[in-house]
Parts: sequence; C-alpha cells; structure tokens
Amino acid sequence: MIVVSTVMMAATLLGVVGLKNWYYGSLSLFMLHTMFGSLENMLGGIVLQTTIQTENRRATIMSVANALDAGAEVVILAINGFLSDRFGIGFAWVSLAALGLLIFLLAILGMQSKKLEVEEI
Repeated sequence: MIVVSTVMMAATLLGVVGLKNWYYGSLSLFMLHTMFGSLENMLGGIVLQTTIQTENRRATIMSVANALDAGAEVVILAINGFLSDRFGIGFAWVSLAALGLLIFLLAILGMQSKKLEVEEI
C-alpha cells in the first residue's frame, strides 16, 4: 500500500500540473494528493510502531524518524521555492515528484537486494 500511495502521490501531482487551467479538476487532484500523503505517513507510522518491540526503542526511533521527516520537508520546501521562483511552480512540482519517486523506487530496490542477500546466507 505504501508503494501504491507513493506512486499515486506522484501521479496526482502530474495531474495537478497538467490540469492547471481547470481549477476544480486541479484542486480535486491536489486533495487526492494530500490524502495519499496522509495515508503514506499513517502507514509508515503503523509499520514502525508494530515492527519495534520494546517501548524505549519505539519512542526513540519514532522521535528520530519524525525529526528526520520534518528536516527533509524543510529542505524540500526550500528547493521547491527556489525552483518555483526560477522555473515556475509546474516545473518544480513535476521535477520534485519525479525525483521523489525515483529515490523511493531505488530505496525499494536496494531493500529487496539486501533482503535477497540475507535470505541466501
């Protein structure tokens, strides 16, 4: 579900940019984008909460994960602002959506290869 949500976040952003001349269509897709983003954050939190067994570790890891998430958002919003000012908001959103999707897919592939290595041992 996390993979589907991430792909849908990128797809809805592409749709928002593509429908920029149709206000209600663009607004509707942006609302869907926000919904998929919330779903992804919720699922990620559930995975972390259920995977980590001890309460002390869970609190520490969740705090670190939330801090890293907030820090990444600040950096990405700054990059988004720069790209929007320089090249326009459509370019900024599409390029950052594509970059985010690429990073996500590379991380999934990296995790799968590590999983295969561990299973072979």
